[in-house]
Amino acid sequence: MATNVTNLGVEGLRSINRYFFYQLVAVILTIIAEIIVFTLIGSASSIAGAALQSAQGAGSMVLILIALLVIIEIVLLVFSVYALLSLMFGIRDLRRSQFKNSAAYAGISKWLKWLVILSVILVAIIAVVVLALIVSVATSFVGSFIGSYSGLGAGSASAGSGAQAYFSMLLIFTFLLMVVELVFGWKLSTLYKKLSSDVSQKPLNTAGNLLLASIVILFIGGLISLANGFSSAVSLYTSVGAGSTGLDLVSAIIGFVGLIVSAASLYLGWTGTSAALRKQ
Repeated sequence: MATNVTNLGVEGLRSINRYFFYQLVAVILTIIAEIIVFTLIGSASSIAGAALQSAQGAGSMVLILIALLVIIEIVLLVFSVYALLSLMFGIRDLRRSQFKNSAAYAGISKWLKWLVILSVILVAIIAVVVLALIVSVATSFVGSFIGSYSGLGAGSASAGSGAQAYFSMLLIFTFLLMVVELVFGWKLSTLYKKLSSDVSQKPLNTAGNLLLASIVILFIGGLISLANGFSSAVSLYTSVGAGSTGLDLVSAIIGFVGLIVSAASLYLGWTGTSAALRKQ
């Protein structure tokens, strides 16, 4: 192979290696964040039934945990951005190299580019819908409060109907985002497997299989979460108490398992690319 092409292949490997490392750190931080959230929920329950002195101590712990959670979320975002940039640069170099799967990398690059653009669009739409939902719920609350004293409840009923519409839109666009993420993970797993063939590193192939498993697990957890949200909305707007189904806990456990599998996939990808780079 020509020297410049070989260098492109090595640079691509280095970028993909950095992607695995940055994304692994991001996933580990996500796992830590979820543990903190569970701890916060438990602390809130303790405060609700604690004596005043005990509640004050628990309240201080809650504030510390919230501050720690905010810091983790900020660091997580930074590592996620670095991971995405490293992935983009890595695929760019790989598709310009003389690896036997360079043409496949070019096709995967196009897929991932459009999937990222679509994800950004969907996230922006979801953000707007969430804002509209918050405004609608607030308007409904204020309308109900005024109506209870003035006898005029039509406005609150209209606002409540709007909240239902926004919530339905939120569920739909969230589902679409989940589908996009599922396809993104599938294409990314294909990249892992192609790269495994090019650099003769079996851990990368295993990483691809584990990535597929993790995105399917997370997708199932997301569907259960959406079903739980829909059930809660029906209960809220129809005044029919559905009772606690425990779907939120099931979804959280499944999501946690999915993150563990994802971390294992990223670790194998990192060790596989590291081993390939040591041979250069």
